[in-house]
Amino acid sequence: MKYKVLPPQDYLLECFDYNPITGEVFWKQRPQNHFKNIRSCNIWNSRYPHTIAGGQNGAHHRTRINKTDFITSRIIWKLITGQEPTSLIDHADTNFLNNQWANLRKADQSQNRHNSNMQPRNKTGYKGVRKSGEKFTAYISIAKHRKYLGTFETAEKAHLAYCRQVDIIFKEFARYE
Repeated sequence: MKYKVLPPQDYLLECFDYNPITGEVFWKQRPQNHFKNIRSCNIWNSRYPHTIAGGQNGAHHRTRINKTDFITSRIIWKLITGQEPTSLIDHADTNFLNNQWANLRKADQSQNRHNSNMQPRNKTGYKGVRKSGEKFTAYISIAKHRKYLGTFETAEKAHLAYCRQVDIIFKEFARYE
């Protein structure tokens, strides 16, 4: 997945205050060099400093900087680490609006997919399990490839096989439900 390159960290530090405990990002009073003219700067600085930056747009919280929308968790990552996030920023609790620092971590596409809740269309009630005739098949997806884990008499036994593999492969990104 291709992401837009964020402004430099020093620019972001001039724009935002971040509370790592609450996950909220607030606009700061911004310097004149961020604007085309002094009038634009004065108007902006009379309205936005100390207000929450961005808002929910789709599943994620997004913030607009200089007419470009960015996912707020990516802004936070660069704001704190100074590094351009080259991969996904995963929300450990799966809540895309919870931008507390302790909830954010780098993840590849496969790790991010495994740290997701069970799909609503799942009919067995167990993640990684589907009905196969009178039995239940366990499977795990790794890098877009489905790996067969076996066929079992019960959905619970199939799910146990899924959970064991998820623990081995995805460690802290494992989600069982």
